Amino acid sequence: MSKHIEQNDDEIDEKVDSNELINSLEFCVIDLETTGGNLQKDKIIEIGLVKIQNCKIVKEMSYLINPEIPIPDFIQKLTSIRNDQIVKAPKIEEVIDSILEFIGETILVAHNVSFDVPFFNAILKRMGKEKFKNNSLCTNLMTRFLIPNILNSNLGYMCRIFGIRHQKAHRALEDAKAAAYLLLTYLEIFKKKQIKKINHLYYPKNRYELDRYYLKNLDSENKTESEKVIFSELVHFQAPMSITLKGEKGVFLASMPILNAKSEIDFIRDMFENTPYKTMTIKMYGSFFEAITHFNNNFFKLSPIVQKKTLDHLCELHKIEIPKEIIQNYEATDFLIVPHLIPEQFVIYPLGSLNSVSHNAELIFRLPGQKKKFVHFVINNLKRIEQMNKKSKKNQLHPEVTLFLSAFLNSKKNNPASNYIFLKKEDFAVSEDQLVKNVNDKINQVKSPFNYPREHF
Repeated sequence: MSKHIEQNDDEIDEKVDSNELINSLEFCVIDLETTGGNLQKDKIIEIGLVKIQNCKIVKEMSYLINPEIPIPDFIQKLTSIRNDQIVKAPKIEEVIDSILEFIGETILVAHNVSFDVPFFNAILKRMGKEKFKNNSLCTNLMTRFLIPNILNSNLGYMCRIFGIRHQKAHRALEDAKAAAYLLLTYLEIFKKKQIKKINHLYYPKNRYELDRYYLKNLDSENKTESEKVIFSELVHFQAPMSITLKGEKGVFLASMPILNAKSEIDFIRDMFENTPYKTMTIKMYGSFFEAITHFNNNFFKLSPIVQKKTLDHLCELHKIEIPKEIIQNYEATDFLIVPHLIPEQFVIYPLGSLNSVSHNAELIFRLPGQKKKFVHFVINNLKRIEQMNKKSKKNQLHPEVTLFLSAFLNSKKNNPASNYIFLKKEDFAVSEDQLVKNVNDKINQVKSPFNYPREHF
């Protein structure tokens, strides 16, 4: 997101109405179809423009443009725009004034603003006209800020997961309209999250992520009000999550992986009421297993009393008796695949090194698009497990958490209704193509019960 409106943190007015702030902004969503990506040589063949005022689409404009050069075959296949269609179309010089008048002083928006705006500026430069001075927003970059760990943020996929109509991909007006509706979706989210600074639209990182709820510097009054809002929201979420409470100077006071907030709301309420916290973080996950492995990092920092209370609750809730030693119905070379929170994404864990590595040893992946990355991860971890068998490693998972995970995994492995996929070493003794096909067949049978990111904090 390029140019932005400067506003210092000490300039924030807590009385600012988020609806009024966002509704006051005027946007023009732009999409270009071109003969290629070379700013110096390639030309525009179609432009689509959508104007947004008061968070509503008010005007549309589109032109087929005669580029005066042949359209490459692959561009014709991609866009369905043929050379014979643009013979009688206007040249860019004939419509540029209408386009610039339509854009005016609005905030320019594109799903890949780093391409569309520089490309258009190059056209303006060739024509001897002034480059855009407009502020600009990128819905692609905004997506990556709001939905951390998303592996695919292309416009078609974003429309699919948000339920936005997108009929003709790679046609300028249809793409501009789709990006406009995506922007409107995000603007509504910013309203609900009570944005106070226009600048946060341009740089929302670590402020408005959809998978987490973060509050800090809470006193008794705003803590009570915040908890009321949180309790009313938590009962609607089906996704697993972790809750972490910190006190003065960031001291960890409590942390808990939650399987289902609605069924555990009494425990959550008790944790809030009996913990003198200043900072609260709630984060959603695609599986309870993932929530536990991430919760492990906080478990080390809790007092022994809180550790015992937390584990006792987990065991009672999940009807698990922590064994005296790790009992596993899997081999050191087994892997576990669980759904990620983001649709069509999965997480794979090497179970053999689970109690000897930190949570960043996991891989978030998509198939078949990330075939090489997935295969490389498996091969490297099989080698690492063999090396670990020869010499010991320092444990990164807390021993008590490791024992709980061991018992929890056994309960999942014996449950045919589980969304947990276990892979054994022999599953990898096939060609790479066959491995990817086999794994893809398995994960295609897993349907996430969550409606993220449509449902979010």
